[in-house]
This record gives sequence, structure tokens and C-alpha cells, in this order.
Amino acid sequence: MRKILTRALLCLAVLLTAAAALKGLRVYVVMSSSMEPGIKTGSLIITDTMKKEPAPGRIITFYTGTNRVTHRVVRIEEDGTVITKGDGNPCEDPSPVKPDQIEGTVLFSVPAAGSVILMARRPSAFCLSFFIMMLIAVINRLKERKAE
Repeated sequence: MRKILTRALLCLAVLLTAAAALKGLRVYVVMSSSMEPGIKTGSLIITDTMKKEPAPGRIITFYTGTNRVTHRVVRIEEDGTVITKGDGNPCEDPSPVKPDQIEGTVLFSVPAAGSVILMARRPSAFCLSFFIMMLIAVINRLKERKAE
């Protein structure tokens, strides 16, 4: 029963991820405190890449070189560039954001969920998780043998 449930949850996770990608949703982990207190470091954010229209007050994800940044729109200039600012920053961002740099609008965030994902990516956490899964498998196997 556990194997079926585990496989079903894994399939569901894969399907949801694929569906999200097809719908233009991207998942990112917040790596800095620039959006605190609203979006804390280690939160998971969901960005809708189909919604690229900036508006004052809206939180957007955009590219600056090779980096992605998620900040709030302060205003839109007459030339179409966007002035942004992290909620936790004292000043506006130094460079205006061009429309083609905008990846999308943030739909929501999940506090601390990104930290869990980052931790799971570490080799030590992966090894520990693997060890725990193997231990559970051995215990289940011993229980099955005992029941026979």
C-alpha cells in the first residue's frame, strides 16, 4: 500500500510540475532578504510568465544580467521602463527594468518551503534521506517476514 501511495504522490508531483510549466508558471527560491517582511528568505515563489504587465504595487520577477530578481513595481516611466524596489530595501533599485527583462508576475509565496528544497539538494541531506529511506525499507521488509 505504501509503495502505491508513494508512486502516486511522485506521479502527482511530476504531473503538477509539468502542468505548471505548460501554464507558464515558474517556481523559485528567494535567496535574499530584499523583500522581507512580506516574502522571507527561503520562501518559494510562484511566478506566472504569462502575466508580464507591470503595475505599481505588483511584484514581478525580472532578469538583471544572469540573475533573477523579484521586487515590487514602484512606478512605470514614460519610456516604458519599470522602477522597482525590494520591500526591505531603503532605496529604489539603481537600474530601471526594461519590459523585455520581465519574466512574469509573482502569484504567491510559500514561506520556508524553498529552504527545505535547498536543503534536500545538498549531498549530505540527500545521503541522509537515502539512508532513512533504506532503513524504512529494511524495517518494512523485516515486518513482512515476521508476519509470514
